[in-house]
Amino acid sequence: MNTALMNIVPDEKRLIKGERLKFVDGRWSDSNGNPVPEKMLVLNRIRAVQCWREQKIVDCIAQKDKEPLPDVEELNAKIPESEWELGLDGKPRAPWQNVWGFYLCSPQDASVYTFINGTIGSRIAYDKLNDRVEMMRALRGANVAPVVKLDSRPMKTQFGTRLRPELTIANWVGFGEDTTPALEHKATDAPALKEVPEPSASEVLNDEIPWLG
Repeated sequence: MNTALMNIVPDEKRLIKGERLKFVDGRWSDSNGNPVPEKMLVLNRIRAVQCWREQKIVDCIAQKDKEPLPDVEELNAKIPESEWELGLDGKPRAPWQNVWGFYLCSPQDASVYTFINGTIGSRIAYDKLNDRVEMMRALRGANVAPVVKLDSRPMKTQFGTRLRPELTIANWVGFGEDTTPALEHKATDAPALKEVPEPSASEVLNDEIPWLG
């Protein structure tokens, strides 16, 4: 696949690329609390497991393609619970944690952002967007990507209703096989993207569409 989606991939040494996106109380910002573009192009997904010690990441295993990640329960079972640190609730917190997220790009200036977190809300946002991306690529080919609005949705928690992150799809864009990936363009160049139409009902219901589970 000759697209920008292949230019930014998660790895153990440098999971965060560009600016880190924060989502707090329904508000999106960069790591310094500054506003960020409302709409972003999704470059790639992130799935990883991270090991924390003294509030720092000491180990990380990033998913490559669709290879399965290690089971965090098995990883944590190898570490005595007496060595676990306390979480915000005052209880021992397992050192290995699952994380989910995406690499995104501002269409205005090609700035790269990373959204990644280990919360349930982040996993819901990841699963919903990832499922739609896989379905659209089954319908339109591997060279399509979503432009999303940084959004939020209410979610019930043990502390009451809270807002979780949501990446609402605004439209789809495609990259031609002979197109230079958008991130390789200069800041003054327009990204080489073309809008992709939504699939028709007959396409969605086509029995020949492969199972994506």
